[in-house]
Amino acid sequence: MRILALLPILADDALESETRRELARIATPNVEYTVRSLEAGPASIESEFDDRVASPYVLDQVVRAEREGFDAVFVSCMGDVATNAARELVRIPVVAPYQTCMAVASTLGDKFGVVTIMESIVPVFLRKAREYGLSENLAGVSSINVPVLELNRKRTQVLEALVRESGRLIDEHHADSIILGCTGLVGMASTLQERVGVPVLDPTPVSVKFAELLVAARISHSRKAFHRPPSKLRKLADLPNLAGKSIALQA
Repeated sequence: MRILALLPILADDALESETRRELARIATPNVEYTVRSLEAGPASIESEFDDRVASPYVLDQVVRAEREGFDAVFVSCMGDVATNAARELVRIPVVAPYQTCMAVASTLGDKFGVVTIMESIVPVFLRKAREYGLSENLAGVSSINVPVLELNRKRTQVLEALVRESGRLIDEHHADSIILGCTGLVGMASTLQERVGVPVLDPTPVSVKFAELLVAARISHSRKAFHRPPSKLRKLADLPNLAGKSIALQA
């Protein structure tokens, strides 16, 4: 089994290393994990605009992954960048981490809270919870106000902020589990869980293990929900896997 963890941003050595370290920690025998970033796109995703900038390049890489023989793709961003569109283009499972974490958290308790990085993206989490039909299970969304590109060099400060905001969601909003609202927080869930005393979901291991489950069970997204796009010319510069008629559109 081959799983691609696709970081929908320009290459960041520190984040790629942390992601590989976490994948090594949770590794399943006979499963090959690959971490890949974009060659073009945003340096980080902290807005709807960043999401849209990244999306064509994410789609290009998902199509490439299926052609290269990967069995599933995990798009490593809690904005679930281009995941619905990607599902229209490929047969293999495309895992959206926020959607997956919310579904899992809903089995662990009654209300989950999300702690993300910037106040500016809190509305994105609220909108997506409504889109996924899980807003009633969402206790609240809080932020630590540390940009993605500063997370790695401020790990101690970030952890204390996560403890503070998680505690507030638990005490004031009755959250009984916490979702880390950025894949850049990879590797911090275990320590945070010990500090706050409720389940803490790290989107990277949760999503990768869900991808493995789907592949092992031979399940992927439904063509009744994600139809193939109609065949027509699409002029997309520098995106060879998406340009023209290069997308395989058979059912």
